[in-house]
Amino acid sequence: MHDKLDKKLCQDFPLLYADRNGDVHTTCLVWGFSCDDGWYQLLYDLSSKLEPLIQKFIDEKKYDPDVYEPSCNWWPRATQVKEKFGSLRFYMSYATSEMHQLIEEAENLSQVTCERCGQPGKLTGKNWLQCLCEAHTRKPTN
Repeated sequence: MHDKLDKKLCQDFPLLYADRNGDVHTTCLVWGFSCDDGWYQLLYDLSSKLEPLIQKFIDEKKYDPDVYEPSCNWWPRATQVKEKFGSLRFYMSYATSEMHQLIEEAENLSQVTCERCGQPGKLTGKNWLQCLCEAHTRKPTN
């Protein structure tokens, strides 16, 4: 995903993507969003639903400084976002059942959304699966 879109997701959803520039030994999110730009809107929509649920989680847990270090990200957050087998994979450090349901819906939607442009698509390929629209599925002519 292009840097501009990566930064926009992290800026608009700081709780969800708190580990974006974290330690490589604790999160895979340091590698960024490992998918093409076509899924940006899908990720933005998912993130806009998850962020308030995370805030609610934080508010209800009533942060206890005797238990958690001030720098500790103890709330649910994304740990890896990538494409695998032609569809979105969205992993979190912890998620409620409501969060899991939203993630599953987004992952299912990615299977019918072109990863390159965001238009309707379908899974294509034999050895390497991708979800692409008709325009991105066509092979270039010489």
